[in-house]
Amino acid sequence: MGHAASKNWPKGTTITGPYTWRPDDFRRSIQTEEHERIGMTLRKTYAELLQQPLSPRLELLVHEIKARWEAPSLHG
Repeated sequence: MGHAASKNWPKGTTITGPYTWRPDDFRRSIQTEEHERIGMTLRKTYAELLQQPLSPRLELLVHEIKARWEAPSLHG
């Protein structure tokens, strides 16, 4: 097969062609790939964010909330 038939184009390459040459599921395939890529990027970003230490003020707030949650209720 020639280079034009290859699906291994460098990342960022834009390929254009007549709409009639495109398979019926072409757009859906691209959307699925992009959604998967975006999802992976977001999961990685969130995982990295969870590894960051809390600020001192936020740490204090967390301790206050835990203390209130764990304290025996005065009405119970």
